[in-house]
This record gives sequence, C-alpha cells and structure tokens, in this order.
Amino acid sequence: MLDSTPSAAIPSHTDSSSFQRTVSLYEWWLVKAKTDSQGKRLAVAGVSSRKHEALRIFVSAPVIKRYDLFSLATVDGICILLSGFINEQRTLENGFTAQVFSHFLFGFPLDWESCALDCFREESSTGSDFGSAFPDDVSATSPEIIPDNGNECL
Repeated sequence: MLDSTPSAAIPSHTDSSSFQRTVSLYEWWLVKAKTDSQGKRLAVAGVSSRKHEALRIFVSAPVIKRYDLFSLATVDGICILLSGFINEQRTLENGFTAQVFSHFLFGFPLDWESCALDCFREESSTGSDFGSAFPDDVSATSPEIIPDNGNECL
C-alpha cells in the first residue's frame, strides 16, 4: 500500500523578501535637518509627484549613505532616488552657498560628507537659519500636500 504522506520535508522556515521604502524626487534641493542624527544634518527635499498629479513635497531625514550620484539612504531607512536637477533657488534659500550648490549640481558627489561638514561648521559660526523646504507658492498646510501614512512625507 502506498503512503499518502509527502516524501519531501516541508521546511520550518519560509523565505521572505523585504520591501525597502523608496521615494523618487523629480525636483530636489538641499535642506538642513533641525536635529542632528548620527552626526548628520544634511537632508534633501523635493517634489515626489509627477507633473499631472497633486503636488507632493517630501522632506527627508538626514542622509547617511550615498550609493551613487542619484541614490541615497536616510537615517530612517528610506531610499531616495534623485531624478532631475537640483533646484538652485530652493537650495540657496535654505542657507547653502553657491559653492555648496555647485558641488551637488549633478547629484550627490563623492565628497558630500565633507561638503556638509564645512557647511554646518560655517553655519554654527554665522548663525544661519534653516530656510524652508516648501516652494514659495505652497504653504505647509496646503491641501495640495498629501500625507503618506506616517512616512516622512508632507
């Protein structure tokens, strides 16, 4: 008589994959995080919606890793993909110099950490403010800015 039980053992664990939270910014600029996290304060903000969608502005936690010119990781585990050019006006309005802007013109440079250190060292001696992560024509309370379920998205 044949045994009806399967001959292959079923593993007690299951393989799983994980989904990394990723945000694509179609226009972006540099911002300064209000609080230091793991010694980092440089963050990015930008438009995370496409042209014909409701305007969505994302402000990141401090950047902790650069994968390449257009891929970053933040202290809260979000992967940011930069698409398009850095917004010069918004970057300068947020207290960054034209020299810092030029380093980030084509994405996140290899020496981004030393640029950030120089910038924040200069800020502490001059008392510069943080500027604003929001475009001039959109307030932080605008109904056009849609929250993203507790993710750092505004």
